[in-house]
Amino acid sequence: MNGPHDLGGRQGFGALTPPPPDDKPWTYDWEGRMHVMALASQVKGYFVLDEQRHACERLPPAMYLHCNYYERWYAAVSGLLVEKGVLTAEAIDERTEAFRLAEKPTIPEEPAGELGATLVGAIPGGASAMRETDAEPKFAIDAEIVTVNLNSHRHNRLPSYVKAKRGTVTAIRGAFTFNDSLAHGGPEAPTYVYTVAFNAGELWGATAEAPEDLMYVDLFEPYLLPAPDGAHRP
Repeated sequence: MNGPHDLGGRQGFGALTPPPPDDKPWTYDWEGRMHVMALASQVKGYFVLDEQRHACERLPPAMYLHCNYYERWYAAVSGLLVEKGVLTAEAIDERTEAFRLAEKPTIPEEPAGELGATLVGAIPGGASAMRETDAEPKFAIDAEIVTVNLNSHRHNRLPSYVKAKRGTVTAIRGAFTFNDSLAHGGPEAPTYVYTVAFNAGELWGATAEAPEDLMYVDLFEPYLLPAPDGAHRP
């Protein structure tokens, strides 16, 4: 979907500052807890990662740009837990007010059990989204393609700066769970992913610093169409 999260190729946000060598995973302790709570909610089946991403994308633009990374996670996860009926907005407000007043409400002490072991393994190791499929890929290596001009309120993984652009398939990566489906409660729908090469001049036009340089982007099959005859080939 189009929104404040899609910043690839956007100007006006200043230069990126590399993190220092001793940079920590998070600035505040609560950010680490937020990371674990989000993952625990996914492991328990309340929602999947793509639903969380879409919940972040649905935040009001001013809020999205003003909040830091884990503040967006908090807004997205708490909103999803309310939507799914796991918590109520009133319960969250009451607990927030209690902390604001430094009342230190009682926190249940429950053994982590299997959930704890799963989280310990999942955080550093992750989980593969690659899946088997009987379908054959629609595009071969060296195929010339044009990306779709996708504008939708639904979640997708097609960056704005490569919409309606011509490129060449350079690799077939296999089939993966389709984020566009999972973000809306749909099935995994294994879908082929391709690495596509684009000329910098195709993406950025006359302002490209090096028009013949190549940008490689991994894209799902539904984002690609066969290029018409005479399409520019990187």
